[in-house]
Formats: sequence, structure tokens, C-alpha cells
Amino acid sequence: MWWRTFRTRGAKALREPGDPGRPARLTEDQRLALQASLLQGPAAHGFPTDLWTLPRIAVLIRRQTGVRYHSGHVWKILRRLGWSLQRPT
Repeated sequence: MWWRTFRTRGAKALREPGDPGRPARLTEDQRLALQASLLQGPAAHGFPTDLWTLPRIAVLIRRQTGVRYHSGHVWKILRRLGWSLQRPT
């Protein structure tokens, strides 16, 4: 890969920092659509109670985008959207 970068963009491109980590699996449009769906509430998406859980959000993501996330990783998406942990009273 570095050779292709060198051939197409030159030696200067080799000194540029790359993108850290894996590429996002959801596009920006998909994340915005997810945010809108979350604001509608769980009942609007067929869940029996009005409480979002990580497994429910993982199901919602799969339904909307076809992308599967383990429920343990869903919090990273929520954090990127500006959501935080809330516990019902």
C-alpha cells in the first residue's frame, strides 16, 4: 500500500499521518438516520417498553442498515452521537 501511495502522491504523502483505526461501518447519513430513530423512542419501532437498551439499539441498527454490531459495541456509536448512559428512576 505504501508503494501505491508513493507512486500516486509522492514522498511527501508517506510522511502524512494516516487515519487511525478501522473505517466506520456506518455512513454519516446512516448515523443521522439512527439518531432520528432513537429520538422516536423504542415503542415506535415495535419494542414492548419505552426503554432503549444496547441490544435493542443493535437490532435497530441491523434493521435499518443491515450492519450487525455486538450490543457491547453499540455504546461507541451512541457516544459518537452525543448520547450518554441514562438509568430509569
